[in-house]
Amino acid sequence: MEQSVPQDVVEALGEVLTIKREGAVRYAEAAGDAPDEMKTKLAEYAEQARRGALAVETGMGELGVDATAVPAAAAETLRLLEETAALAAATRPPVNRLFHLLSHEERDLLAWEVLDALAAREGGEVGDILRTTVGAVASEAAWGAHGSDRNSERQEWLRDAIRHVLAAEYHLADPDSRKGRSFGRR
Repeated sequence: MEQSVPQDVVEALGEVLTIKREGAVRYAEAAGDAPDEMKTKLAEYAEQARRGALAVETGMGELGVDATAVPAAAAETLRLLEETAALAAATRPPVNRLFHLLSHEERDLLAWEVLDALAAREGGEVGDILRTTVGAVASEAAWGAHGSDRNSERQEWLRDAIRHVLAAEYHLADPDSRKGRSFGRR
């Protein structure tokens, strides 16, 4: 490739890769202590994160960027994600794991938006590879129910799962029941 890859693009790719890898780990961990009815969905989301990490690794390889070298910003992100995940696991699991995953999804969404904007800024071969990487994760196959993107779908599912866990914890009516429908719905 003749076009050089700016350092901020390398940093952004490293951060997205870190977020995706951590997502795979944290969703799998959450599945371990979640109620049975949530395990399948959490395992599915762990697999989506793993596939997203593979797409980023592929894009990095095409750009000539070493996916095993963790840029400074990604190392800081990893430390933050690991420490908050450990705290969430140690205090009120599974609800705090689910809250942690919800905030993780917000960070994931914004990181992908940054990559998309960098693709537009860079243009040329770097921009094309970044767009392909973003597109591999946001492809038609990655779209969820009702035409929402997977990130939005995961966020909504996590909010609903948190409502169910909190309802059980506080002995409230099931949020899906007629009596519990108002819970979380203002």
